[in-house]
Amino acid sequence: MKKYISLLKLYYPEISNAFSIKQTDIGHEKNSKNFVISLSNRKSFVLKESVVNERIRKGIEMLEKCFLSGIRVPETIRTKDGLLWVEINNRIYSLYRFYEGKQFSGSAEQVCDAARHLALLHKFLKRQNIRIKPNPMYDFLDNNEIRNIESKIKNAEFDLKVRRLLKDLHEFYENANKDVAGLKFPRQLIHGDFIPENTLFRNGELLVFFDFGSIYFSERIADVAFSCHRFARVMPDMEKCMKMFLDSYSTENHLYRKEIRAVPFFIKREVVRRINYILRSHFFENKKEWDFELDKHINILKEMENMEWSW
Repeated sequence: MKKYISLLKLYYPEISNAFSIKQTDIGHEKNSKNFVISLSNRKSFVLKESVVNERIRKGIEMLEKCFLSGIRVPETIRTKDGLLWVEINNRIYSLYRFYEGKQFSGSAEQVCDAARHLALLHKFLKRQNIRIKPNPMYDFLDNNEIRNIESKIKNAEFDLKVRRLLKDLHEFYENANKDVAGLKFPRQLIHGDFIPENTLFRNGELLVFFDFGSIYFSERIADVAFSCHRFARVMPDMEKCMKMFLDSYSTENHLYRKEIRAVPFFIKREVVRRINYILRSHFFENKKEWDFELDKHINILKEMENMEWSW
């Protein structure tokens, strides 16, 4: 932890008297580490360490704009020189106020409030004249990549799951746009990872949400669909909860009928995008920290096959 203490002393001298620095699982981010910094005066902050890329920079800038506009995101603490972040050795460091809240517990009240604040976020992001391309790690695997993965499959349990999965992925790629053929959906900046793990609540209301590292330009309904499914998935009646999420969202930001009908497709598409990320990380970059999520995504695809979406 010495390097973090040195960083605080150099760039954030007013909080360099930290008596505790510990890594935390705040948020659900793939390319960052988060540390809770506690001071002797009982104030706390979160130091975020990320891999340098333009999306992270844009995300930090957008988060600051959101905070200043009243969106419920963390307050960024600027350096002594007024900077939003520091870049050292291909890493970005940014500091935020720490928020004391509770994780999503599955209440209908929380679901509705999360949906409402996602709608408010989208209304704000729509006004931003900026386009951020999606991370190519999430793109559909091409034929060469699939053959490359097949050649690397061994007899490990993970590999055998992948072998069975590749056929389903290929079919999804082939039929990806048939369900929404000829339809155009509103496109804008979206959060990209508005899920329960990236939110905190207090008294049933959304206190704050994190992780702007996945922000990119895409269909608005892609963000809404994946978020409503992730919040509803832990509820007894998932489809009823998803409808409640969409109703609450629509009180702040109108959804078109064609968007609502396309919800199952965009859930599946986002799940497949995340599977692509896991497979590229595992087979091409030898990074296995997200292997454990493969089963969850496979199960979601099965859930979507069995869902009777009639709303």
